[in-house]
Amino acid sequence: MNTVNKRVIGYLAEDLWMTLAELNDAIAERVWEINHEIRRADGTTRFERFTEEEAPALSPLPDAVFEQVEWKELKVGRNYHHGRLPALFRALLPGGAVAARAPDRHKGDGL
Repeated sequence: MNTVNKRVIGYLAEDLWMTLAELNDAIAERVWEINHEIRRADGTTRFERFTEEEAPALSPLPDAVFEQVEWKELKVGRNYHHGRLPALFRALLPGGAVAARAPDRHKGDGL
């Protein structure tokens, strides 16, 4: 984080951009320098260390696309249940407060 503060925020703090694209380009240049040009104490760059040590350990992305969900806050009864939600989504919070949170997969059915 200190590197980002010095090499991105510090370098760009006094500059002025007319568009968000210009700002993003300026940030991208600074990040490229941090990852590809600045040598660490052992003589490697962050990118070299990533490609040699970390990238081989990464698993491939799953074939299935993650499902987008919308969250909805619901009130539950004194028995910690909501009539439309499975028990998995009930919770007793510290101090006796009760809350339930579940993906909004029941669109159009009154939830």
